[in-house]
Amino acid sequence: MGAILRKLIPRSIGWVTATLIILGVIMIAATVYLFLSLRDKQQDVSQSVREDAMWAVFQTHREASRLVDAILVARSQPDAATLGAVRMNFDLLYSRVTLLSAGVFAEPFQGSADLQSGADKVRRDILSLAQTIDALAADDAVFTAALPGLLRDARAIQTQSNALVIATNRRLSVARTRDRAQLLADYQRLATVVAITALLFAATITLQFKQLRTISQTQRQLRDLSQRNSETAKLAQAASEAKSLFLAMMSHEIRTPLNGIIGAADLLMDTDLAPTQARRAQTIRRSGHILLDVINDILDYSNLDANGVTYSNLPVSLPELADLLADVFQHRLDDAQLAFAIDLPPIIVSTDDVRLRQVLLNLIGNAIKFTPEGGIQLRATLQDGTLLRFEVQDSGVGIAVADQHKLFQNFSQIGNATSRSFGGTGLGLAISKRIVTGMGGQIGVDSAPGQGSTFWFDIPVEVLGDAPAQHARALAQTPHDTGIEAHILLAEDNAINSEVATALLESFGATVTTAANGELALQALEFGAFDLVIMDQQMPVMDGIEATKALRERGFTLPVIGLTANAFAQDRQRCLDAGMDEFVAKPVTRKKIAAILAKHVRAADPGSVGTPAKAGSALLDMDQFAPMLSDLGPDLFHDMLENLARDGAGLVTDVKGAAQGSPAYDHALHTLKGATATLGLAYLATTAQTLRDSPDATGIARLDQDLEVSLNAAFAALESAKNEAVKKVG
Repeated sequence: MGAILRKLIPRSIGWVTATLIILGVIMIAATVYLFLSLRDKQQDVSQSVREDAMWAVFQTHREASRLVDAILVARSQPDAATLGAVRMNFDLLYSRVTLLSAGVFAEPFQGSADLQSGADKVRRDILSLAQTIDALAADDAVFTAALPGLLRDARAIQTQSNALVIATNRRLSVARTRDRAQLLADYQRLATVVAITALLFAATITLQFKQLRTISQTQRQLRDLSQRNSETAKLAQAASEAKSLFLAMMSHEIRTPLNGIIGAADLLMDTDLAPTQARRAQTIRRSGHILLDVINDILDYSNLDANGVTYSNLPVSLPELADLLADVFQHRLDDAQLAFAIDLPPIIVSTDDVRLRQVLLNLIGNAIKFTPEGGIQLRATLQDGTLLRFEVQDSGVGIAVADQHKLFQNFSQIGNATSRSFGGTGLGLAISKRIVTGMGGQIGVDSAPGQGSTFWFDIPVEVLGDAPAQHARALAQTPHDTGIEAHILLAEDNAINSEVATALLESFGATVTTAANGELALQALEFGAFDLVIMDQQMPVMDGIEATKALRERGFTLPVIGLTANAFAQDRQRCLDAGMDEFVAKPVTRKKIAAILAKHVRAADPGSVGTPAKAGSALLDMDQFAPMLSDLGPDLFHDMLENLARDGAGLVTDVKGAAQGSPAYDHALHTLKGATATLGLAYLATTAQTLRDSPDATGIARLDQDLEVSLNAAFAALESAKNEAVKKVG
């Protein structure tokens, strides 16, 4: 052993380090042993048959109570049905004798004379009562006359079994306390071992660092050079991260007030304004869109500069692309009072649809900006079967030939006053050139001052087939639907944005409830039914990402739309990863609101919208559930639910294996109904009774699923009750 260690441990480490390592290995082995020991003990505690014993006693007491109830009914109305019910309930009570005598009850409580004697007394009384009932079974008249005596005996059994339940529960509590004390002692020993192990490894690491300081002077130059290179790389990384952080913050901080500006302008345009007021409101909206273009250009450029341009090939329907562009620019063209015609060939091509849209959005946006009056036309032609040329022609100010070389350059604008008066960053065309070039195409412009401009670009494509023809079309203002009946939860911390979004939603006929943060939104969802949630990404206390995750974890399935002022792709992906159905970039406009409502409200099924709290209350009978939980206590009630899960699965199997309407089928459902009703699982109890009355193949097939759902609701309610109790104590 010593020779092996000398080979594995270098001499430079020294005997002290070697000793520490050996001790560390020993401590790790001890830790593993303790973990395994704790695991075995935990399994012994959790799988103890004592719980089965409690279940047996509980079942005996329950059946005794039912027998008493059945006798009382038979005394008040003696007939064949009520007398039969007495016999059936006694049969169920008699079946519990086997649980008390087959070792299930006896083994866990050996040495407990009071429990053994109580169980024996209950068993003897049941057997004695069985002889009496068997002797009277042949004659209903004699049986009816004997009911008072049977009632007295049944009540005696009920009282004795109730006392046995209490005594058994007390005994279980003592056993649990003992087991927990033992586990606590084991955990303390484990903590000591872990602490010693940590100290040993800390000492080993300290020795290693001390020895690293003895590295020879000949290596110092290389280390210093590596350190300088690392610092340079860190500075470059920090600069890149700072730029990204700055752009993200600026995007959010600018888009947030911009959302209020454009949204308020949209609302103003729908009111009765004087001509002068309407022009000024229109100016506000136009200016807001211009500022939004500036922000988008800067973010697009930054993203391309940091990540490069990536491309993909997907089928693109040119008629569908035409519809999309028409919808996107509808408001801006209406504000500018410009005509817009689109003429694209009715074909489907393979290209990068995202990059193609980005270039067209830039070119059409520029055309609108530099066209005071007239119109804009977008057309495309297929050349040589593989080259697709797009042209965006406007009737705007035009560009002199001498100035055209300044286009397509970063942050470059034409210097004459007429052009500069339209504003912009000078990045849109530069971004478009990078994209088109990367797609294997080229871009250019034909223009002259006062004669408008035609921006064109060619990209290679593969024609996949024909698509429905899309002819040249002009845009028209589409009135929005004000008849939407929906209750919408809006989570937005900015008061102005909340007011604007609320007004826009209400203008469509929706009812809006607002929440200032994600935590308040979750509270609102627990106590109200909503058709749609619109959730801001950045909020205090709890942001929209965390709120959506919590919402999905609680089982909410209603649509959630994210609002984000951050325009980076990773920010939007976070929204989708959290469980949002989609996201909408600020500023929020009437058009975006209309799209959200059209997609998620009008097509929604009102019956599918709800909250887990409402569904859970239908699964459980809280008038039965709460008292049982109070009487048994959380731990024992949890064990009862686990036993029900096990026994219930067996009963469901018996139901599915028996012939419909047979005694075995009815007995299994009757037992399932009794157990679930006792613990407050009302839905499952009702289902079991319904299947007894009217056997149904679909209901039987779904019975195991109903059992799982009901048990999940019960465990959730139990956990909630525990948490509330902890809060009250705190």
